[in-house]
Amino acid sequence: MAEGNSAGPGSTNQSRRSVIEPLRGFYGANPDEALAIWDRLVAPRLGRRALDQFKRATLRGDNEFVERVLRPHLFMSGPAGAGGPSYYPVEIFAETPGRNHYLAFQMANPSRGAFISKCNPQCWAAIEYFANALSVYEPAYELGEWGWIGPSWRVALGPFLIFTFEADNSAEPVQFLERQLSWLRSVKHPTDSRIGKLFVDLSKYADFSGITVCYGGNKSLHIHIVFQTDLLASRLLIDRKDASPPPRFYRNGIMAIWDRLLPLVETALGNPGDFDPKLREPEMYRRMPNGMRLVGSPKGGGRGHCLGAEPGALIPQITLWERWRARAVAGATALFLDPTAFVAAPDSIQQRVAQARGRRSYVGGDCSPEDLTELHPVSLDTHLSEEKPER
Repeated sequence: MAEGNSAGPGSTNQSRRSVIEPLRGFYGANPDEALAIWDRLVAPRLGRRALDQFKRATLRGDNEFVERVLRPHLFMSGPAGAGGPSYYPVEIFAETPGRNHYLAFQMANPSRGAFISKCNPQCWAAIEYFANALSVYEPAYELGEWGWIGPSWRVALGPFLIFTFEADNSAEPVQFLERQLSWLRSVKHPTDSRIGKLFVDLSKYADFSGITVCYGGNKSLHIHIVFQTDLLASRLLIDRKDASPPPRFYRNGIMAIWDRLLPLVETALGNPGDFDPKLREPEMYRRMPNGMRLVGSPKGGGRGHCLGAEPGALIPQITLWERWRARAVAGATALFLDPTAFVAAPDSIQQRVAQARGRRSYVGGDCSPEDLTELHPVSLDTHLSEEKPER
């Protein structure tokens, strides 16, 4: 229920800068560095065909996922309730306390000329993770510690829902990565590929938006399947401006729909094996398309990076396959986002919410209110009342 780490928010902000600053001029503006990475890592282990796949994707620069889903909706102001304020979490560190909204707000509302901005491609390149929409909650300062309500209790209904699938085979990671890349290949048209046929199959639904597949930076691909939620909201008779749904109403429904989508993905991809079940949880971090993976040290005697990247290396999470619909198929009325999947939680769950609000996730007993001001200098009420700075 609770999440957090031992580092204060101020130190997290300082670490962010140390990652973002070196990315000025990286592959978002100049692809040569990414192409050199593929020559060094992909060619020796996966061969020429895979190398061409990575290089073509780098030069294409597909970025519809960011442009359609995240950039316009990164931080959404609004009155308290189901629709706002809410945000799509974006982060460099998986250990960010509370999966909080600070970086999303900072990117959406940059000061004049700021490097950390949603308008700066290199800032997006620094992002390693994102998650589905969450409601904004401010941390509480209790007993000398800052704490957040756990993100699983704050799942919101954003304009888009992203269902992510990641398959893994630790026994033969290089061979399995090659198999995953084969799902994206076609002789003529992109929809002739395995993933393309899944796109065609889902296109009969009125709320389907598109599919983006990115390299996870190591041994797997992240398949992001995206649906719009406006039709679902209308079927649920939800007024996002003032409705307040029962606890975990959205989260439970989203996970039920992930379960429904799973067999379609398995069939389309030839039953490749187990998909990570943690990614059915909408608040879980997943890999950002065209973001950056910082390679860590092997844990517990692990093998390390499957392509031989050294700890500390930055690996582009390049978009390898992407296709989005311009409009719904003529005559499409059926919804994949089944409204009946969204039901109120049992009373026992609702009772636990009050307890969750009292048991927050703390970031350390030595964190003072002053430590927070570097990252989050004013209250949320001030955020929402201020006009955005001129671009």
